[in-house]
Amino acid sequence: MRLQAEKLKDEELALDVAEKAEEFPALHELQEQGQCRFTRDISGRLRAFRAGDYVEVQGTVATSVIFACSRCLEDVEILLEVEVDLTFVPHSEDEDREEEEEVELEAEDLGLISYHDDEIDLHHALQEQVVMALPLRPLCKEECKGLCPRCGANRNVEDCDCAAPIMNSKFAALKDFKVDR
Repeated sequence: MRLQAEKLKDEELALDVAEKAEEFPALHELQEQGQCRFTRDISGRLRAFRAGDYVEVQGTVATSVIFACSRCLEDVEILLEVEVDLTFVPHSEDEDREEEEEVELEAEDLGLISYHDDEIDLHHALQEQVVMALPLRPLCKEECKGLCPRCGANRNVEDCDCAAPIMNSKFAALKDFKVDR
């Protein structure tokens, strides 16, 4: 998925995205590691336009991902819809030089993505947006009871007779401590 910045001088460009997750290296790696499974293509509609030297890419991409619930380990399918708002700037030769006296903010520091030779590769930027939208602790439902730490039973499906674990805490001696005012 490459975009020619020169073609955007006069008009806005509409882009249809329909790529398999395997086409994105970071998403493919997540699947290979068994962290998730993409069940739908990364698809959506983007629009690209110029604003001076900047190239703006905006729109929405969506996919469907299967995770293991972080509490009960059951599979849960989550529909991801990612709002994309990216700003690309041409790579300048000044970015290659290092000045010892002054520290200047780079394009990346400002949330801008630089591109070389009038060609913008959207693969890296889109995969970054999808990865940032993935949930850190996916849940099958908000009230998921999880697994019993003693016998491993799924508490959503069955009740177990295990006693609640006794917490060995270094602050346990303070549990009955009371302060008089």
